[in-house]
Amino acid sequence: TLRAVSEWPRTLPDTVVICVSTPADPSTGAPDLSNLASAAREIARGLPPGGLVIVRSTVPVGTSRSMVLETVRSAAPSAGLAFCPERTVQGAALMELRSLPQVVGATDEASAARAEALFGRLTDTMVRLGSLEAAEMVKLVNNCHTDLLYAFGNEIALLASTHGIDPLEVIRGAN
Repeated sequence: TLRAVSEWPRTLPDTVVICVSTPADPSTGAPDLSNLASAAREIARGLPPGGLVIVRSTVPVGTSRSMVLETVRSAAPSAGLAFCPERTVQGAALMELRSLPQVVGATDEASAARAEALFGRLTDTMVRLGSLEAAEMVKLVNNCHTDLLYAFGNEIALLASTHGIDPLEVIRGAN
């Protein structure tokens, strides 16, 4: 069951997954990492020795290591860390968790193997990367790809509408 952070037990399970929003500051466009920082601090309070933290949120490259690992290891020095980007579309998460390969980057072999064991319960296909940072970048590349597809679809719709053409007909024909 999902519980608010304030309702978490003192000791957490040996694997904790972080998937929090990363809004952008409207005035600067910079990512607001306060949700991630808060989650890392709370997890650090109750993660058992040798626990694993898996980050799935959109973050700038290097954030998992510099923010989450540093925070968690200040309280749990033997903690492991993996970055396994959440790559699902709203409304299709359960289907996509099973069909999309799961990307895994970690601080060490043991953390990567534990993350793969967890996600291996959902899908047979894993993509192991050599670092947290490479996995963080995959998340950003996937987000950019999605944004480009939406932007391209919007441009087709605008162009088609200037010519009185049904944009969905054009997209279906192109596909």
